[in-house]
Amino acid sequence: MRRTLKILARTLGVVVVLLLLLVVGVKLFFPLEKAKQLAIDKAQEKLDRPVAVGEVEVSLAGGLGIKLKDVEVGNPPALESPPLLTAAAVDLKLALWPLVKGEIQADRLIIDEPRLELVQLADGTNNFTFPDEAGAAAAPDPGEAPPADGLVASFDQIRVNKGEVGFSDLAKDQGVRLFALDLSASLASPGPDRFHTAGHMALDSLQVQGPQRLPVMPLDLEFDADYDLDLRQLTLGSAVVKLADLALNLEGELSHRQDALQATGRDSAADIPLADLLSLLPADQREAFAEFDVDGKLGCRLELAFVQVEAEPLDYRGSVTVRDLSFKHRETPGAVSYT
Repeated sequence: MRRTLKILARTLGVVVVLLLLLVVGVKLFFPLEKAKQLAIDKAQEKLDRPVAVGEVEVSLAGGLGIKLKDVEVGNPPALESPPLLTAAAVDLKLALWPLVKGEIQADRLIIDEPRLELVQLADGTNNFTFPDEAGAAAAPDPGEAPPADGLVASFDQIRVNKGEVGFSDLAKDQGVRLFALDLSASLASPGPDRFHTAGHMALDSLQVQGPQRLPVMPLDLEFDADYDLDLRQLTLGSAVVKLADLALNLEGELSHRQDALQATGRDSAADIPLADLLSLLPADQREAFAEFDVDGKLGCRLELAFVQVEAEPLDYRGSVTVRDLSFKHRETPGAVSYT
């Protein structure tokens, strides 16, 4: 999940939206199949990887309506399948007049059954760095004004239905996978290549892979966030996360520069049932509590920092409070309690 929003913004913004606009633009002058092929050729040139689209439907009723079926964005030449992105369908309804000014304003963007596969190889190469990013030595100065020809887009309704996202770091044998992702959100541009979004996301299950295998669990998220495409930075203004039965309040920043992920975050929670918290531990650690009944409430305030290139990438600090604690061995009379 760490890279999901960044890669979706990049891939769908540069590939799918570009493709849709090209189809609309050239349809006025060419047959639809020729327009589709011209758009695919342009997308492949921009991304240096194969792009495929099945059927294309275009409507001019009430705006520009476009539906693409069987969309696929492949990997760079050095990487094999599975492809970076597939989607059963992409349905977009655009307002006409803003297009004349070079802006994207849409009533809806609906993506059905997308599958995003992010892979980082042992040598540091990956399938989600695009040609114009590969040679970037440093991020732009945060005070520098964005380029005038940057992307400006707004969407009244964005929906993702039954999505799946996977990230694999083959060097570290670590990864994360999101199953049955449903998203409902809106998007606005306060400036070129800058976006504000708010909405709701739900996952049927979140699976984390690594040396310690964590339980598979559902996730629910209400969010309000900003993303800067030039700085490659996501700022989470506020979020309420429900992970299984736990509710957390989050805010923080995430960036991906010079092929290194960096993140800071602040987390607060109140009255988390200890039994629910213990259920999230890896299986071997849960076994240590198998003969005990543990009850109580936990509150916390934590600050987290993650720098991918560091030998010890994760740093954290904060405070934890516990109340109404009880601890009992099931086979032994008596109990320990703390209030």
